Amino acid sequence: MSGLIKQPAPASSHRQLRAGRAQSFIELALVLPVLFIILLGVVEIAIFIGRYLDVLDLTREVARQAAREERFLSPSTFFSETDSYLAEPPNGLNSYITMNASTDDMVVSVFDLRGSGERIMHVWSGANENYKKDCQGNVVRAEPHFTLSEVMAIGSPDVNEGMVAVEIFYCHQLVLNIPLITSFIPNPVQIHAYTIFPFPAIKYRSP
Repeated sequence: MSGLIKQPAPASSHRQLRAGRAQSFIELALVLPVLFIILLGVVEIAIFIGRYLDVLDLTREVARQAAREERFLSPSTFFSETDSYLAEPPNGLNSYITMNASTDDMVVSVFDLRGSGERIMHVWSGANENYKKDCQGNVVRAEPHFTLSEVMAIGSPDVNEGMVAVEIFYCHQLVLNIPLITSFIPNPVQIHAYTIFPFPAIKYRSP
């Protein structure tokens, strides 16, 4: 009884196998850069969100401390204290970001809601008024987020109270600086966060 004789595979089958492998490598080479860019983009977004939360936490810390003021009698003294909160601990409350006086800003607005209402506003950057600009120096707004009319519409828990609002405008430098991303998103990009609290100390101010 004769055994089975194994026939060699046709040459065409070898060529098809090699062609299939080559095609897979080409497809992988085309897909990998795209996946890598997507991964870097996700990392960049995660860093941005983390920085935004840092800025938001800082507005909360400053607003919370400002709202504890017992008597609002001297605006200049009060705003000098709120400016000092931007320093690092133990002198200040800012363990989150480093503020740049040429691009960043903090606006603290005290709203007296008695009668027709009044806003007493302080700008950390002074005459630079960085809050009106984006990180490229273009004027993009005329007012902070909270205006007197808006806060009057919100109201307060007590008509004899006021409100204190803290807004921070911070230019965040993209860490990875991916060209594909920066072609759509400016670098640096501005982060704007704000917090508003009731301000009972306003009732000690002469209307």
